[in-house]
Amino acid sequence: YNNATPVNLNAYYKFDDGSGTVATDSSGNNKNGTINGAAWSTGRGLSFNGTSDYVSIPRMNYDEISISAWFYKNVNDTRNADAIFGGWNWNTNVQLQEGYDLRFYQSSPDTLQFVLVTQDGGGSKTMKLARYNLVNSVGIWYHVAGTYNKTTGEQKLYVAGQLVDTQ
Repeated sequence: YNNATPVNLNAYYKFDDGSGTVATDSSGNNKNGTINGAAWSTGRGLSFNGTSDYVSIPRMNYDEISISAWFYKNVNDTRNADAIFGGWNWNTNVQLQEGYDLRFYQSSPDTLQFVLVTQDGGGSKTMKLARYNLVNSVGIWYHVAGTYNKTTGEQKLYVAGQLVDTQ
């Protein structure tokens, strides 16, 4: 992969270089996010201390999505969910939820989860969850990707290029 910005993306975030609290959308589609608590680390990207640090990106609702990221987790956060991408609006009522999350939930900090809210033709929403236990998510670089295809209804989670869960 070269450093050129890919084309035809709805959003593209380069977390390997930057400053401040804005997660700049390099795709040119102005879907900038907000960095909360994490700090830029020269030559390493964003550094999260494991307590309430996250990057919030705008919710994007599309028929098909594909998200991917490289990450290195410093510690497990057992108090809050750690979202690699956070574009999910949670509510106890599933019908009020929207978006998606690629995250670790605090009660299972080594299990990667791809949370997605889908909506059928009648407007009824369903929360779907693909997951994979990394066994040890701390101190290792991982590449992860999540995809969703409305036509087939398939939600897929990939780790290191390998399909690990389909819903």
